[in-house]
Amino acid sequence: MVEMPRHIIQYFHTGMDYSLIWTYTVYNLVLLRLEAFMKELENQLVYSYAAGIINGEGSILLSHSNNTTFRNPVVSVSSTSYELLLWLKSNFGGHICTHKVYKFHHKPNWSWRLASDSSISFLKLILPYMKEKSKCRRAKLICLFYKKLTKRNGKYTLIERKAKLKFERIFLSS
Repeated sequence: MVEMPRHIIQYFHTGMDYSLIWTYTVYNLVLLRLEAFMKELENQLVYSYAAGIINGEGSILLSHSNNTTFRNPVVSVSSTSYELLLWLKSNFGGHICTHKVYKFHHKPNWSWRLASDSSISFLKLILPYMKEKSKCRRAKLICLFYKKLTKRNGKYTLIERKAKLKFERIFLSS
């Protein structure tokens, strides 16, 4: 926000020329709109770039964790570029794991992982920009059905358990 100069504030208090005050007000409103537009444009660029990374190098999957009966959504990217994964982590969270190099001529590589609720939020952000059909299908399935079929307390009736297992079968068949 632009500070209003003293001489304009004095005009305001003395009842003199309001046109300068009006000009600064309009100017500030335009600046605010422009800042909001630029932030939205920046967000769209970040989301589309992330979608491109997931389309090319990423995986969208359901994975078991901690001996659970059901699988949790996971988004992951493996790469030899640590900077790329660091960018994903700084923009969307998650964590980066180092992989062991088994042969001397192999490059070191890392993987970025985002799991559970944060992976669902991430998929909702990048879904409009995704292009690869199988990954789009998986992302849509997770975004639309995972939360509806998952109980917070983990206690499922027989019908709910069957619906959850059917969802996993449909997801894994894609």
